[in-house]
Order: sequence, then structure tokens, then C-alpha cells
Amino acid sequence: MSPRPATALVRAVMAAIGDGPDRDAARDFASQAAADAAPDELPEITNKQLAESLAEAWAFGERRRGRAPQIRMVDGLDRGAPLDRLDIVQDDAPFLVDSIMGEIGEQGLSVRAMFHPIVEVCRDRAGVRGASGTARRESMISVFLDDVGPDREQALVEGVKRTLDDVRAAVADFPAMLALMRSMLEEARAHPKAFRPEEVDFLAWLEAEQFVFLGARTYEYPKLANGDFAPEEPVYQAKDGLGILRDPDRTVLRRAHEP
Repeated sequence: MSPRPATALVRAVMAAIGDGPDRDAARDFASQAAADAAPDELPEITNKQLAESLAEAWAFGERRRGRAPQIRMVDGLDRGAPLDRLDIVQDDAPFLVDSIMGEIGEQGLSVRAMFHPIVEVCRDRAGVRGASGTARRESMISVFLDDVGPDREQALVEGVKRTLDDVRAAVADFPAMLALMRSMLEEARAHPKAFRPEEVDFLAWLEAEQFVFLGARTYEYPKLANGDFAPEEPVYQAKDGLGILRDPDRTVLRRAHEP
């Protein structure tokens, strides 16, 4: 099919959305979606069909109660094309696209196109989007996939939900994890005989936000009377985990890797 001129796609999306109290937000959504559209993507559907599909994604975010992500699968797009669409509406946050695409790849699914408008919207107490209410920045992500198959759709939705839970925990606890790293660095600097200079340099590099902390947990290593490490596994306080390690059942260390 011919390339998709951005202005034509914006007009088509707006025509499919129709009138509404959040017309400015809808136009922002359409403009960003059009900017994400690559000329060689989705050749099996027309510009009008793509616009209608994006308008459906916009309509999916019409009502959103609370702040939890809103996720759904649209099977087959109802247009005869062997494509499915994953829609996600949630508060804007770092790492969303990489995390979602990572989960999709982990499940062995093929991404055909991805649209990620970030829109300022207002919602009333019932979660309805409109001209009045509380303003918030929302990510509206639509991922077009080769046919997922009904037996795998629920697994994809559940996997993306878990991934977004991890993202939310990691982002919320990042300041606390950074503070924990700083305390470790201060301890290392206060006891120079216990740490090699390159170890201190490495901790300083981490503390300078060169690294994305996903989770943190303090482990205590039991020792024998002679000072050697005991064969028991390290222990930790389940309630003290940060980020994705808030979950006490999530393990990251194995006995073979311990001292």
C-alpha cells in the first residue's frame, strides 16, 4: 500500500474518534500516533482501518478507575487481517516500552507496530475522561501483533500486568534504593582497609545513577565462631525488600553462588 502521510492519518483518526469534550487531548493522541506510524508497517490494512483501530484504542481509555493499568487484547481487529492489538492505558512512567516489549519478546510473539502517545487528560471521580477533573499524564500504548491465538492471549495480558507491577514498584522505590547504595558507599569509604579501591570506585559509579536499580534487599550472612561463613543460606527480612524485591518469594541468589 502507499505510505501513510501523517496529516492524513491524523485527520482519519480524528474523524473516527468524533466529537467529544476532550477534543484537544484526542488531537494530541492522534498526532503522536501518526508520528509513530512507519510507512512500511502494517501493509495489510488501509489508512482508514488503522485510524479506526487507533480510535478504538482511544475509546478504550474513556473510563479508567483508580491508577492501576488498564489492559486488553483485541482479537483479529475485526477487519480480516491476521493481526491482534494489545492496548494499555496507564500513568506515564519510565521504562514502560522496553519492559512491555521485553515481556512480549519473552513470550515469543511477533510485534508488527507500536504506538505510544503520552497524553494529558482530565478524569472525574468516576474515572471518566473529559474537560473537567484531575489532570494526569497517561501513556496510551497500542501494540499490533501477528495473530497471538486465543490460547495465549490471557497469558500475554497477565504477563504484561506483572511486568507493569514490577515497573511501578521499581520506579516508586528508586529513591530508597539509591539511598541504600549511598549508605553502602559511605560505609566503604569509612573502612578503607575492608574494601579495595576499585570496589569503592565501582560503588561510586553505581551511586552516580549509572545503573538502574530494579530491586534491593539486605542479606545477612551467618558466620561460624572462627569467622568463616556458615553453610546456611543468607537471611533477610521479608518486609524490607525494595522495588521488585518487595515480593519476599522472589529469589535472586542461589546456594551455589554464596560464599
